[in-house]
Amino acid sequence: PTNFSAASSLAGIDVLQGQNDAARKRLETAIAADPRNHFARMALAELRQRTNAPLDEVRGILVETIKLAPGEVGPRLQLINLLLAKRQYKDALSAAQDAVAAMPGNLIVLDAVGRAQMEAGDVEQAITTFRQIAGNSRSSALPHVRLADIYRVVGKRDAAEAALRKALELEPDLVEAQNGLVDLMVTGRKTKELAAMAKAMQARRPQAADGYAIEAGMHLRTGATDAALAVYKRALAVPGIQPAVARLHYLTLLRARRNA
Repeated sequence: PTNFSAASSLAGIDVLQGQNDAARKRLETAIAADPRNHFARMALAELRQRTNAPLDEVRGILVETIKLAPGEVGPRLQLINLLLAKRQYKDALSAAQDAVAAMPGNLIVLDAVGRAQMEAGDVEQAITTFRQIAGNSRSSALPHVRLADIYRVVGKRDAAEAALRKALELEPDLVEAQNGLVDLMVTGRKTKELAAMAKAMQARRPQAADGYAIEAGMHLRTGATDAALAVYKRALAVPGIQPAVARLHYLTLLRARRNA
């Protein structure tokens, strides 16, 4: 079929059956039928990357896709992520800067720029970029998590902690921020402060999972699995508790059994 949706579905089946060449041919046929379909080209690039094609080949597919669809953010992000994954940090930064020039003010693109700057070692510029994103997207926790990552790398633990606290203020259930804060405070020997913070969160939002997840995470980080299980059992007794707590309790039980 030349319809991309159908070709994509069949190519997915081919991949599951280990028939990568057949999947490639289907996508190439779809591209030949609709040369400006950037989704088909992105799918081909992803397939070739997953099957360990040479970097230059995959990059070439994406560069051509960007030329055909310069206003689409997807191909640009895919190229940047490819180059970051292959540790081509300067090239990734160049691609990110090109994306910003084509789409000024796009926060998704700016996030890619910040990640590329960080990996390229341009720490101060990365901090500036993520602060800019945070200022323009006041409800998003992600730029604060990114800032915390940078601050940890450069040894600014207090700044990292403040950034993660801000991230959790915006998105209390963000697991990445929860885990980051637990790890940071436990390694910084701030377990009493972390426990107090978790208790305060539980008091403020008794039916939410976040405070219990942080308290249990602290115990898990210090090897006290039984104490973590006790936290979740206490949480499960709260009427109307978020369903996420049951899942966290189950995962902790699995962990305990594996370590038994």
